[in-house]
Amino acid sequence: MTLVLQGLPAGTGVARLSGIAIDTQLVSPPTVLTQPVGGTYVVGTALTLAVTTGGSQATYQWFKDSLAVPGATAASLTFASLQTADVGIYHVVASNAAGTVTSDPAALQVVAALPPQLTDYQAAVRREPSLISYYTFEALDANDTKAANHGTLQGQAPFGEGIGGGASKALQLTGAGHVNLGQVEAFDFLGQLGTVEAWVRADWAASPGYNPTIFADRAGGPANWSIHLMAPKGQVAHWNGSAVALVDVPNAGTDWHHFAMTFEFGAWTVYWDGELAGSAVQPFGVAPESPTQLGSASATGQERWVGGLDEVAFYSDTLSPDAIRQHYQAFLAAAPTTILTPPQGGTFLAGIPLTLSVVVKGVNLSYQWYQDNAALPGATGASLALANLQAAHAGSYHVVVSNPNGSATSDAAAIVVATALPERLASYRAAVNKEVSLLAHYGFDDLTANDAQNRAHGALAGTTRFVEGVGAGADKALLLTGEGHVNLGQVNEFDFIDGTGTIQLFVRADWTQSPGYNPVIVADRDREWGLINYSLNLSADKTQLIFFDGVTSQPKTLLVPAGTTLHLLAVVFNGAQSAFYWNGQLVANFDATIFGGSPESPTQLGSAAPIGQLRWVGALDEVAFYSTPLNADTVRRHYEALVGAPPAPPTLAVVRVGNQVTISWPTEVAGLILESADQLPAASWTAVSGVVGNRVTVSSATGTRFYRLRSQ
Repeated sequence: MTLVLQGLPAGTGVARLSGIAIDTQLVSPPTVLTQPVGGTYVVGTALTLAVTTGGSQATYQWFKDSLAVPGATAASLTFASLQTADVGIYHVVASNAAGTVTSDPAALQVVAALPPQLTDYQAAVRREPSLISYYTFEALDANDTKAANHGTLQGQAPFGEGIGGGASKALQLTGAGHVNLGQVEAFDFLGQLGTVEAWVRADWAASPGYNPTIFADRAGGPANWSIHLMAPKGQVAHWNGSAVALVDVPNAGTDWHHFAMTFEFGAWTVYWDGELAGSAVQPFGVAPESPTQLGSASATGQERWVGGLDEVAFYSDTLSPDAIRQHYQAFLAAAPTTILTPPQGGTFLAGIPLTLSVVVKGVNLSYQWYQDNAALPGATGASLALANLQAAHAGSYHVVVSNPNGSATSDAAAIVVATALPERLASYRAAVNKEVSLLAHYGFDDLTANDAQNRAHGALAGTTRFVEGVGAGADKALLLTGEGHVNLGQVNEFDFIDGTGTIQLFVRADWTQSPGYNPVIVADRDREWGLINYSLNLSADKTQLIFFDGVTSQPKTLLVPAGTTLHLLAVVFNGAQSAFYWNGQLVANFDATIFGGSPESPTQLGSAAPIGQLRWVGALDEVAFYSTPLNADTVRRHYEALVGAPPAPPTLAVVRVGNQVTISWPTEVAGLILESADQLPAASWTAVSGVVGNRVTVSSATGTRFYRLRSQ
């Protein structure tokens, strides 16, 4: 039917027909922008399921288990007090004149109690007499469950599953919201004593461009105290408005971790998963009147947290290390064990000591190791030591870890026992050992940092592992994850006091996002005490090698960026002619005429200080120190001993019959172009046409011509 409207002004969107208004604007069909979210909740929780839609003039109908819920015709469905009768699968249908759309289903579970590991943890927290405020988030709000210091949700601050699983809830922040606790004098810690505690989960995969805030007693710029996890996730920072202090922690990943920080008269101490991580001395700031936030550096939202925050507690006293450990273990004691790192297999040399180990989360643990599914008598510890690896030890190993709440079985680790190193690696080492100036060599094949020259054994510090090295097979490399390094101590020969010498090693840079610093490869320095002789770093973007003498930094660009493969690096010290070599090729010269002036500094592999700073993230292998500067030919021969010398260039064959000249080269050689020029040196070369099967016939009547082969 056609409706004709007359006498209306141009552009009018409403026509009047028989006194009835008809909207002639186009109605868009509804779309679901935000889905309702289900989950598991404790009986009595107030919950609202909600949907947001696009389109216009939508009406709604909620359904439970495919049956319409009477009267549920709004964009949200509210349960004032959840009961077991509310269990079901819910969805909503949004409709308008142009169509309908159905939301995703939201499964709703209702349970009588929180998980036991969470209730045990909460009981341990509440037993502390100095507890000021406690935010558990189980009621889907930011209310204080100990006192009346209730928080206000700001921005987008939804809730998700908490540390206990099941009905446990946590703040789930995405960088768009936080909790403002307001100005609470008790949180200013004016008496210089106190503790803050929480469970944290860092969800960002790429750096958010700032260091996300866990807690803050500040208003953006003015600060009393502010606690952050650095963007690379390996350090906790304390900021007082004018200075920052850092403590290393195991990389946070995207798992839940228990975090606590204590304040005691200017000293602040960090605990991570129940254990001491480190401490520093730094005063509070000068703004105690600042508001306190969870997940933000200001009440309006700055440097917001991206991930989960749960079980946030404030205390008026400095908790002891035992108390913090007991809190963490109270949670673990009621939870089944979890295997964090299974035993690592591989190919190993016969005769070395090998230890298989497992990293487990839990308490009250028992272990049983198996070889080829047969229980090993007496193998009931967290590690399995094989003092002298032999052929009989080859096989598949796993461990079963148990506690009163259940058990977990590790992945299998396949052990292969070899009697010799790979041939290519043997050739490389023979080339290295021929050098009469060789001072020390660290091959790592015996799973230690011992020097094969028996002059300067290294000590493994922090978390280190061994993985397949440059030679593959039984060859091993040292693997560092930013949490460990090798301390070689004070070795006079490694100071290169006369300004000459060489360091050569294979390096692999494993980081995929910037660690926030330029990782150290080798350093003769102690960054903690300001002592430095020299430091060799790779830039965070993997494109530059850097020589640093404590004053001047000399970056040199790599023609082949580091990527995530092993490369041979040689650093040759020879005054102003010092040089970097990468995979046997000269990168650049740099000036190392004057070192940093602290030859008494200790030497480290993968760190700028014996305690571990600017640590390497990746593999180091075949580390060698020489007392003389190796020349370019020697460095190249070392590299070619491992990878093989490049093939000799093919030879052109020329046959003349009369005025016809046939030019050819071996048919098995591919990827080359024959070019010619009429004089040398040539301003330009021209591709020769008519080449078939690496052969072409040309006429000699054209005069003198010059020919060459060029790679495509």
